[in-house]
Order: sequence, then C-alpha cells, then structure tokens
Amino acid sequence: MRPERLQQIEGLYHAALEQDAEARAAFVDRSCAGDDALRAEVESLIAVVGSAETFIELPAVEIAAGLLARDLDRSLVGARIGPYEVTGQIGEGGMGSVLRAIRADDQYQRQVAIKLVKPGPGAHSIVTRFLAERQILAGLDHPNIARLFDGGVTDDGLPYFVMEYIGGLPIDDYADRQKLSTEERLKLFRAVCAAVHYAHQKLVVHRDIKPTNIMVTGEGTPKLLDFGIAKLLAPDASPTTANQTATTRQFMTPGYASPEQVRGEPITTSSDVYSLGVLLYELLTGHRPYNFKSAAPQEIARVICEQEPERPSTAIQRIEEQTDASGVMRITLTPELVSKSREGQVDRLRRRLVGDIDMIVLKAMRKEPHRRYGSVEQFSEDIRRHLEGLPVIARKDTIVYRGGKFIKRHKAAVIAAMVVLITLIGGIVATSRQARRAERERARSERRFNEVRQLAHSSIFEFHDDIANLTGATRAREHLVKKAVEYLDSLAQDAAGDSALQLELAIAYRKVGDIQGSPYHTGTPANLGDTAGAFESYQKAQTILEQLIAANPANREARRELANDLLRVGPIMGRSGDSAGALESHRRGLAILERLVADEPNNTELRDQLGDNYQTMEFMLMQARDMPGAFESARKAGAQFEELVAADPNNPANHMKLGISYVEIGNLLGMSDDIGGRSDNDHKALESYRRAQDLLEASVASQSANAQLRLDLSTCYSSIGWTMGRIGDKPGAADYYRKALAINDSLLAVDLSDSNLRHLLASGYSEIAHDQVAGGDISGGIQSLRKSQAIREATSAADPTNARNRRDLALAYFEYANLLARSGRTAEALESYRKVVAIREVMSATDPTNIRDRRDLAVSYSKLGELHSAIASDSKSTATKQIASWREARSWYQRSLDIVFDIREKGLLPASGIQLGAMMSPSSLKVENISNEIARCDGALAKLQGSKSSGN
Repeated sequence: MRPERLQQIEGLYHAALEQDAEARAAFVDRSCAGDDALRAEVESLIAVVGSAETFIELPAVEIAAGLLARDLDRSLVGARIGPYEVTGQIGEGGMGSVLRAIRADDQYQRQVAIKLVKPGPGAHSIVTRFLAERQILAGLDHPNIARLFDGGVTDDGLPYFVMEYIGGLPIDDYADRQKLSTEERLKLFRAVCAAVHYAHQKLVVHRDIKPTNIMVTGEGTPKLLDFGIAKLLAPDASPTTANQTATTRQFMTPGYASPEQVRGEPITTSSDVYSLGVLLYELLTGHRPYNFKSAAPQEIARVICEQEPERPSTAIQRIEEQTDASGVMRITLTPELVSKSREGQVDRLRRRLVGDIDMIVLKAMRKEPHRRYGSVEQFSEDIRRHLEGLPVIARKDTIVYRGGKFIKRHKAAVIAAMVVLITLIGGIVATSRQARRAERERARSERRFNEVRQLAHSSIFEFHDDIANLTGATRAREHLVKKAVEYLDSLAQDAAGDSALQLELAIAYRKVGDIQGSPYHTGTPANLGDTAGAFESYQKAQTILEQLIAANPANREARRELANDLLRVGPIMGRSGDSAGALESHRRGLAILERLVADEPNNTELRDQLGDNYQTMEFMLMQARDMPGAFESARKAGAQFEELVAADPNNPANHMKLGISYVEIGNLLGMSDDIGGRSDNDHKALESYRRAQDLLEASVASQSANAQLRLDLSTCYSSIGWTMGRIGDKPGAADYYRKALAINDSLLAVDLSDSNLRHLLASGYSEIAHDQVAGGDISGGIQSLRKSQAIREATSAADPTNARNRRDLALAYFEYANLLARSGRTAEALESYRKVVAIREVMSATDPTNIRDRRDLAVSYSKLGELHSAIASDSKSTATKQIASWREARSWYQRSLDIVFDIREKGLLPASGIQLGAMMSPSSLKVENISNEIARCDGALAKLQGSKSSGN
C-alpha cells in the first residue's frame, strides 16, 4: 500500500472518530463516495475501536470467559494475513504482536515480520499509535532502518503492516559474541547514529532506543526497529500524531529514557541523543550507567534525573550478577570478563576508554538537553574525530591536549622534524655520518634483501608459535593474524620467480590458516573459529604450491605442503555443507602422501602423518554413511601404525595411536552390518578392543600422569563393555563400564586446566551413557549424562563467548533431553530442549551461513515438536490441553520445516535429509517426514475442535 494511501485512510479514520456516533456512517459515505476499498479500510479501523472500547463495560466474569476463549484460539501459525502465511511469533507487546511470516501466493519468496494490532482497553490510543508507526515507517528509507513493505487490515478488521524480517542479534549481544574491539564497536555505533540522524531529518524522534530495538544481521549491518512510540516533530506531518506525549510516557524503557522523558516534558531530538549515549555506555563497558534500587517510578525518576553516571573507564571495574543472552545461565560480570570480549585485558580497556571516550559518552548523557551534543550527527562526528586522532569537542580545548593529539596523528612527521633539527645542530659531522651510512647501505643492498626475507620468514614462524599459546587472548590473536595476512599478501607481490620464498609464503599462509580456524585437523592449536578466513589462507597457499609443482614436479617439499593444505581444506568444506568437495580434497591429499611414502618408506614422520589422515578420512566417510569405505580407511591407518610400532617398539606415541586405531576398527565392526555378519562382527570387534586394551594399559602403566592416555583407555573399556553387552555377557559389560567410570571420576578430581581434555572427558561420559542405555541401564545413562553436562556447563561458563563450548553445551542438553523424554520425564525434557533451542538460535543467528548450526537448530525444533505431539496424544489430558499441545507441536515442526526448506533451496540438503545423529535419534529429518507430522497435527486439531463445537 502506498504511503499516500495510508495517510488518506488514517486521516479519514481520525476525522470519522470526531463525529457523533449517529453522524459517523453518513460522514464515511460522503468521504468515500465511489471508493469501496477506502470505505472498507476506514470502517474496519472504526470497528476495531468500537469492539475494543466495549471491553471495559463488560462484567469481569464475561471478560475472563472472553479472554479464555480468545487465548485458546490465539495461535495464528498457518493463518493467512494478506498474501502472507504466519509461521511463528517473534514477540508481543502492549500495542500488538509481531509475527514471522512468508510470502505464500507463489509470486516470489520472502520472509517478513508482520506487526498486528490487538484490541483492548484504550484501543483508540493503541490504534492511533499503531497507525502513526505505520505512517512513520512508510516515510523512512535507510539501509540501517527496517523497511516497510505493505500494510492493510485483516479479515477480522485488525490493522497490520508488513516489515523487513531481521534475523540477527541485539547489538550488545552481537558485539560481545563477535568480540568486537572498542574501535569496531564505535564504528558499528556510528552506523546506528546514521539511521537515527536520518529519522531526525524526516522529523521523527524514535524515543525508545535500546539494544533490543537495534538488531545486527549476520553480515554485521545494524537495523533500527520499533517506531511504536516515535513522535513526528512537525505538527501537520500526520493527523495521527497529535497529543501523544502523555500516552507514550508509560511505554518508555526507563533504563534508556532521558530525564525529560521521565519528567513528562516536551521531547526533542536531544532525547534520542541521550538514549544513544546510554546505549554506547553499555556497548563499551558491558554495564548500564545506573542501578535502580527498586522499580518504583519515583526511584527511577530520582536516579535518572539526579544521579551522575560513573565514567565508562571506571564502570568496567564493577562486579555485577547478570543473566546471559540466552536467559539460561546467571553469570558474574567481572572486569576480566568484560575486557576479554573487548580489548583482552582490563588495563588495556581502561586506557582505551579513559579520556576522549569518557567525555564523549558523558556529554551525550548530560541531564540538561542543551549541554548534550546539538545533534546525533555531531555526536557521531565527535566519535569519528576520536577514531582519526583529532581533538574532540567533548574535551576542554587546551594547548597540551591539542598538541598531544597532533603528535599522535603525525608521529612520523614529528620524529622526522626532530631528526632534521638534530642534524642541523650536529652540522657537518652528522651529515658526514649519514653519507657514510648511505654508502654502506648501497653496497650491501642485495645481501640485505636476502637477510630481510629470512628475518621475515623467521618472524612468521615465531608469530605462529607465540599466537598459538595465547590461550584466551582472542582479540589480540585476531589482530596479530590480520597483520600477518596483510604482511604475507604484501610479500607475495615480490615473490614471483623466487621458489624458495614462495614455498616459505605457502607454509606461512597454511600456519596462519590453522590459527584462523581448522577445527578438525589433528594437532591444530586453539583457533579463532574463522573458518572462512582459514579457507581463504589455505587457498592462497594451494595456489602458490600448485604453481611451484607445475614448474618443478620433482619438488617434494612443495608436494608435501600441498598435501597438508588439501587435508585441511576438506573438513572446512564439509562443515559448510560441501561433503563431496570435502571428500575429493581429502582424497587428493592422501594420494600425494601415499606417493611420498612410497618414495621414502623409511620416513617415519610421513608414515605417521599418513596414518593420522587415514583416520580423518575414516570419520569423513562415516559421516557420509559409507561404512565399508570408513572401515577400509581405519584398516589402512592401523597398518601404518603397526609398521611404526615394529620399526620403533620403544616409542610410546606409536603404541597409543595403534591402540586407538584398534578401538576405531572395533567401533566400525560393532556398528555396521555393511562390513560383515552381525554376530561375526561383534566377536571381531571384541578381539580388536582386546588388542587395544593391551597396548593402552601398557602405555598408561608407563605414563600414569598422562590424562589423555587414561581417557583413551576409558573409551576402550567402555567399548568393550558395550560389545560384551551385545553378545549377552551383561555382568562382564557392567564390570568394564565400572572401570571406565572409575578412570573418568579420577580425572574429574584433578584440576583440568586443558579445555580440550575437559571436552574429551565430557565426551567420554556421553559415550558411556550411550553404552549404558544400549545395555538397558537408563538410570546409569542419565547419571553419566549429568556429569557430561556439568563439565560442559563449567567449560562454557569459563569462556562464554567460545562457539565450540556453546555448541558442546547445546549437545549435552540435547542428549540429556532425549533420554529424559525416553524415560517419561516430560517436564524436565521440555526444560532441557528449551535450553538447547536458546543456545542454537543464537548460534544460527550469529552465523546464518553455517549449515551445521542451522541443521542442529532444525533438529532441536523437530524434537520439541515430537515431545509436544507425545504430550498431546495422552488420552488422560483434557481436550483443551490436547489442543494447546497439538498447536505447540505444529509450531515447532513448522519452524523446523522452514529451516530445511531454506537449506534445500541453497542446494545443501543431502538426498537422505538431515541426519539427526544424536544419541537415541537414529532417524533422519526429511521434508516429507516433517510435512507428515504437520498434517498429523492438523488432523488431530480438526478432530478435537470439531468434537468441542458439537458438544461431545
């Protein structure tokens, strides 16, 4: 609907309300003569107000009955609003509901957000503000403001408008999860300022700026939302905005409201400047500027109007209790935790904030509007000046201050000027010395180039080793990686024709890629999770190496490095959904390694690398459901390690790897009927496990302090127990489970500072739980999963922004929920599934391109649908409860289907569907399966609602 049409409808609507009830119909007839569509829109709006205003005249019993009936039918999932089909609810407020929907008329595909007014007491002001927001949005067109697409009235006469759907995170959550530096946060904030300044140019004051009204997309673009209490400054700009100040006072968000808002005084653009100051304060410090002792209005007004906030550089020292973004866990916000997601260290963050930033934020938050920045543009401009090292207007303009700024901006020029001055004073002596130095430099130019190249090469390797050990210093590591890539790119431009330097560059690119994000490669240090950056670095290395091999096929070092590169690229491609490309890359890498080993059969380092990568191929083929291929790769890995043990019997690492290889062979024999007969496989698996047991027990005896070895032995014991249970030896199985648990429990008593070891220990408890459940010990399985979950929770709490930790925690909750559901503990299972969804929704929104996270979220939604279906099928429940459960189940299945459709449209859904793959969930998530479940929900609802309407 065009903006001018909206304005025409809303103008007539308000004019009609000013008429007496008897004269209203005649007024509408005259005003809409010849335009039936216009008449329908205006009459529907009047009807909303009329029906809502009678609400307050009804007796309380009738109100309660009406609300109950409406609540039973309030689910709009599947309903049509104009050409859109509702797929879920995003949120609900005092003015209306915000729904998620998709275009459903086959014209084109688009996901949108629909804001729908709801009737209630005071409907006239609600509809007035709703229409004002719709009109305001119709006049705004900015890349950082959510766009208005459409508007109208539903068949029930409720006004609505259709907006751009923003899938992302609130700006504060986004900044913390991305660990943005102070500089990056300031740049992101300036994009928000641009949106607010644009609105101000259109004479619109937002009046409700806060983090949840600024969503940041996966691409890092902030979007300003919710103009529900916005105000048009021009009195004649819209007939819907007059005299709204009083009616909007109750809708403000106290923590971000300006003193004049709290006092109910006239509002100008300066109020938005204040709210932006509060937002920036929170973005930079992690804390809000004020702590209210109570929610009483007088206390809020007193604090906001009288209490001066701490400087941001001081506020970061506070220790406060907060709830994390998922709403699941309480966290203690410490200076160290705040700094970790910003500048890395408390003192570094304090130094970054003290001075300019303190003054800029506090100027924006002055109690008196005239003392703040004159406009949002001026506020943003002062931030720009600070970022560029220029003096800011928020600070007192002294000679020392301006001089300091000049020196910082022109450090090189100042130093050069000082050198010139010293040279002049030194006279001829200094001039002669410079001349002799220049002559020596020219004489050594060629040799110096080679020295510089060698120094650069050495620095890159030192850089790699140092950064790999900077555990937790993520921001510093990201900065170093960025500088390293820039340096390598620059050096590469001068490397043409120098094969030695090109090889060094390829190795350096590969090592930087390892730090950026190689999550599956054995031996990789803790990385930054930037798989896209890692892929790009590996590709640069691959390009250089392929050029070197083309020029000299006999270059063995280049061939080996190319194998290293290809074997890293494969897992990254698999994670992005390209399973075929991942396998092809890994096969190419293995083929090169096999040829290198054939040329140097006594090279134990190469053989060890080949064995490791056979095991990696085994896991990749298992994920592709190629069990015979996985078994063949496991067998090849075992053969390599057997030869290594024979060549060097005293090397404990070879014994450990061979033991693990035997465990993997046993696992494959035990889990697949594609390799051989079931009974025969079990006995072969047990034989392989026994060989592993002998090797690992001997290794542990000689290295009792090696926690990793003890964990490997625990895994072996657990596998033996599982296999013995399958062949009917229940007492023997229980004995080995006890041995595995004893090792794990002993490790729990140790201070495990190694996060990777904690991860493996939690995985060990999960595997034991799986085996216990397979053997019928449900209670034991639940206890083991509780231990696994406790380790995951502690690990995530220690580093809450670590993506791997959050994924592992979600999986722990998921497995626990599955087993609880299987045990009939429905309420606990629901609670655990909701924790899973809270984490996975954030992960998926943070990186929408990560197919693995999207897949896991779809699985979580489907499991919630499954559990609610089971609840709905309980014949002991009342019809009302069954209807509610069927609706809930349908809603979750629909959300799952939306994701599966999205993945399928991108060509990333395998033919077999999405494999659930988690414990006790062997089935796959196919489109037809989910569609059938939705149809089952619809059928059950139709039957139940039909029975209720007929009185049965």
